[in-house]
Amino acid sequence: MVRTFVAIDLPEDIRERAGESRAVLRRSSGRLAIVDPANLHITVKFIGEVDPARIDPIVEALQAVR
Repeated sequence: MVRTFVAIDLPEDIRERAGESRAVLRRSSGRLAIVDPANLHITVKFIGEVDPARIDPIVEALQAVR
């Protein structure tokens, strides 16, 4: 099974600025999951665990929406 979601990539400049903020966020007392800026995105829809055989049809359907 593959953890699957529909997401929008963020522009490079926004990912860079988020990366610069990582040090400040790490010092916070809150419990935060700090991810690598290269992995930042906006999740539109979480689909869940999907059989790998169903991934290609999902990708094809989403490409038609572009």
